[in-house]
Amino acid sequence: MKMKKIIRPVAECLILSAAGLGIYNYMTKARAKDNLLLKRYKKYYGLTSSWLLKNLSDVDSVRNYLEQSGYKKIAVYGMGSIAELLSRQFERYSDMEIKYYIDRNGRELVYGLDGLEVVDIDGMAEMEQVDLVIVTAIADYDDILGEIKTKYKSLKVVSLEEIIN
Repeated sequence: MKMKKIIRPVAECLILSAAGLGIYNYMTKARAKDNLLLKRYKKYYGLTSSWLLKNLSDVDSVRNYLEQSGYKKIAVYGMGSIAELLSRQFERYSDMEIKYYIDRNGRELVYGLDGLEVVDIDGMAEMEQVDLVIVTAIADYDDILGEIKTKYKSLKVVSLEEIIN
């Protein structure tokens, strides 16, 4: 009888401890995910802020970078809002153009901004050769660069962040 009285509270403590540990682990993972998202958003905010300030000062960083390097035919990696802003910027250029878009989901998207074709990294082999790939997914730039360079070693790839800053 005494043993049952001792076992039950010990079992309840163990169950509560395990539940508490599970909640703690869940919250820790959630906090880490939130911190990662916050870092990503800060990175994109910094880019758009710098870009806007330069444009307001009549400094076209994109045009300057492309002209200095002689790039005319561009592919853009990413289909988010930053890519859309870049697309609008290219509307002002008569001597440079975006030929197509690249995205991890390129096979599902088919057509992107301005009705241009969207391909995944494998699909780039079938597309017109470009002078440069501009990566607008700046938070994932290192991974994207690695993926592209694995298959297309000589292709020039640059982050939009590098162009703007």
